[in-house]
Amino acid sequence: MDKVYIGIDVSKESLEVFIPGRKTAPFFNTETDIARLLKTLHDLGNAHVVCEATGGYERPLARALWQAAIPVSIVNPRQTHDYARSLGILAKTDRIDAQCLSRYGHANEPSPTAQPSAAERDLAELLDWRTHLLDTKSRLRNRLEHLENPQLRGQAEALLNWLGAQIEELGKQISAKVGADEAMKAKAERMKQVPGVSELTAAGLLAHLPELGALNRREAAALAGLAPLNNDSGKMKGKRFIRGGRHKVRKLLYMAAMVHSRFDPVAKARCKALRDRGKPWKVVITALMRHLLILLNHMLKNPNFALNPIP
Repeated sequence: MDKVYIGIDVSKESLEVFIPGRKTAPFFNTETDIARLLKTLHDLGNAHVVCEATGGYERPLARALWQAAIPVSIVNPRQTHDYARSLGILAKTDRIDAQCLSRYGHANEPSPTAQPSAAERDLAELLDWRTHLLDTKSRLRNRLEHLENPQLRGQAEALLNWLGAQIEELGKQISAKVGADEAMKAKAERMKQVPGVSELTAAGLLAHLPELGALNRREAAALAGLAPLNNDSGKMKGKRFIRGGRHKVRKLLYMAAMVHSRFDPVAKARCKALRDRGKPWKVVITALMRHLLILLNHMLKNPNFALNPIP
């Protein structure tokens, strides 16, 4: 039986479902209606759901689909929007979006999104909240420079101290979460053998790139958005660039690559060679980030691989 790709446009309150060749009743984004939707999908026999990442509103649906063993692909909205434009579809409604998601599935046959473990979900939420508090602290510190009212300055300083304490506590919770899971703990310890990879960097990679260690070098670079893309036309050879991928992974790798290039002899030599060839810093740091990611992936895939000792 051929696979049937079901497009579902997810919003906070509703699920717009498109099943090729069938009319569907409206569904709300509630536990009751999701259960009703699952029965409809089970009756199809070979359903594969395609929906977009919506910042969290898709999670209850995805969890229910995983538990029901119905494959679901959570795709990047940019890709599906570009696909719709390629078909000449410029109008936008929930119904049209759901239909485009179904057509996108039939045309591209996306791989099912793997279900994260409970530990991975908790770890990702802790890391995201820590990042949010760090951003808030940075904005407040910048605002403090321009506050002249002594009372307001006192409030701002007290709030900065509170944020610092919360961030420190989150760091402890993240360490405890990784340490409580034997598989994550082993991977984190392995990654921390690389100069520049801190405990938080390792935790971030475990949460935001759980596939690491099960990929080839090209897949790893592509998932992180570190695979250079050509920009050529005819005789014109344009500059290569990176695009897409998981931006949270790139942010983690940026600072790690900076430290790695100082203390790892192979990375230091690679950095010097690129600089000697006149490459701009953006090109150099991107190459170092890709080198670091591929190294970590290779280490996790090959437990017997040993790093060169640092002189």
